[in-house]
Amino acid sequence: MKKNIDKMKLLAVFSLTTLIFVLGILLGNFLSNQKLENIDEIQQELRTDTMALETEYLLLSQEPCHETKTNVLTDELYQINSKIDYMENTLGEKIKEVLKLKDFYSLLEMRHWLLLKKIQGECGGNYTFIHYFYYNNDDCPECKDQGFILLYIRKKFDNVRIYSYDINNDNFAVNALKKIYGIKKAPSVIIDDKVIEGFITKDQVE
Repeated sequence: MKKNIDKMKLLAVFSLTTLIFVLGILLGNFLSNQKLENIDEIQQELRTDTMALETEYLLLSQEPCHETKTNVLTDELYQINSKIDYMENTLGEKIKEVLKLKDFYSLLEMRHWLLLKKIQGECGGNYTFIHYFYYNNDDCPECKDQGFILLYIRKKFDNVRIYSYDINNDNFAVNALKKIYGIKKAPSVIIDDKVIEGFITKDQVE
């Protein structure tokens, strides 16, 4: 009789464990599907956002001195960057779709920089441009620290515009920028036209 009770207990424990395991798999699959749907929505949003921003650049380049809210344009650029960061953290930095989006975003950054330079030259303005080159891996802790410092600088100074590039990005435009300024390692920053290799503190940037 006691053996039968023990067998029933073992069977009950086994059944409960199996049920929890199956529920865990089902929940994991559900969450994965939800995440994929969310990522797909973000990809669609990014395609629309980048096309809209590219169109804005073309329109503004025709009449650079026409009254416009360039701060809004800058905010839109940074919003796209936040979405790409989310996708990179969710899917991984080497996923083909993420790399394509980062590639196109680098071109948007350069278009934004060239547009503001044109506005500043032809219409007046007081922008400071910072280009930041980083390694996108865990082997460069200084790159993450440098990124946090530059984010602080961007939020503190309204006239600062920061553009960041993965130094390993094999993009013709990024490669041209690296060649022009002699960028060979990361972290490196270009503040206006001054090149600074290696990590620099918040006080040094300011």
